[in-house]
Amino acid sequence: MITSVVLVALTIIIQVWLLSKVKQFVSAKAVHDIRIAYDKFELAMYGEENCTLTVNKKHRGIPGHFPPLAEAQKRLNSMTDSDQDDICRIPLSQPHFFGLILLIWTMTILFELRKAFSLQLTIMMLPHVPTMAKALGADDDDSDDLGSVIRGMTFFHKFALGVLTFLPRVGIAGYLLWVGCRWLLATNNFGDLILNAVALEFILLIKEGLYNALMPYRNQFDLSNTKIHPYPKELSSAWWNFVNTVALLFIAVFWVFMYMYHWQQVLPNYNWDVHLVCEEYIKVRYAV
Repeated sequence: MITSVVLVALTIIIQVWLLSKVKQFVSAKAVHDIRIAYDKFELAMYGEENCTLTVNKKHRGIPGHFPPLAEAQKRLNSMTDSDQDDICRIPLSQPHFFGLILLIWTMTILFELRKAFSLQLTIMMLPHVPTMAKALGADDDDSDDLGSVIRGMTFFHKFALGVLTFLPRVGIAGYLLWVGCRWLLATNNFGDLILNAVALEFILLIKEGLYNALMPYRNQFDLSNTKIHPYPKELSSAWWNFVNTVALLFIAVFWVFMYMYHWQQVLPNYNWDVHLVCEEYIKVRYAV
């Protein structure tokens, strides 16, 4: 028991610490750089006299003062190659591609949350028992008599599991969703968008890695031979039970849309004015 609790605490500490450092050293740097790139673009397109300042003291063009497309492309071409690269690879300049990457990342977090809520609901719906000595029973499905089933749990253990595992797991997943979306939006390299999304999942997989590497074989053996009564035990054949999880897709799409168009603070007051200007540059730069 002590080994398991220590390992859970170690997992939470590592995940929280890594999240703080990802925000401090990785996400913050990317946000800083992409704000500078978009600030240069807005100044070049609108001119300082037609710009306002955001809360981050970056320039934003006043709607209605954007130059004609030919003039805008001429101004873009007058900038250095490095600045053109930084500007035209802003993820929001390709909203469909970026939106799909963000949707996949959101679904990854929703899957983690779904597993957490499902396990916690199963634990909470177990019958109450006076002591944990009565928590286990024989598994009728195992002919070798090695398996056992958790048939009940005391209120204290349900509460302890909720505090020690469920709440940190949900909190870490929620914070990782926000930090991940922020980092991905600040990634002004289309190839790195894929790599960064994969890298973010690494934090979610820490608990499996630590369990496989550090948990004693005896604990792993006991866990592999212990089951828990599912909740609910039976599901009707009603149509809702076959399609209810599709609602998660709509939740993910809603989050992606609202984050990109309303909630993101990486580029506050983004004018959606990069795509058309960079269209010709993208065709030439990515021609094969």
